[in-house]
Amino acid sequence: MKFIIIKSMTVTFLLMFIGCTHPMRHLQDIQLGMTPDEVQDEMGDPYAVRSAKLFDTEETTMVWEYWPPFLHPNTEKVHIVFQNQQVVQWGKPGDYNTGSDKTVKEYKEQKGGR
Repeated sequence: MKFIIIKSMTVTFLLMFIGCTHPMRHLQDIQLGMTPDEVQDEMGDPYAVRSAKLFDTEETTMVWEYWPPFLHPNTEKVHIVFQNQQVVQWGKPGDYNTGSDKTVKEYKEQKGGR
């Protein structure tokens, strides 16, 4: 019986610890205009840099992705988007869009005879 109590207390502690380390807890501290270094100080290292681009005009864009800790009940990922080294938007992938309800269809050229 004592073993079961100790085991359940250990599991409870681990779940509480995992919940405290999820980047989503720090998402409320992210602000528009923050630099990548400031975001990294708040959220930690990103799981991945999902995309990055340097344009001909010397402007940059970059998307950082954060994942929840292993075995965390919340499986939502978080994206933070930077333009010219400043945060311009953040949220779950797909949260932000162009304001249009329409889905962009892939271009497919018509093939075949006329």
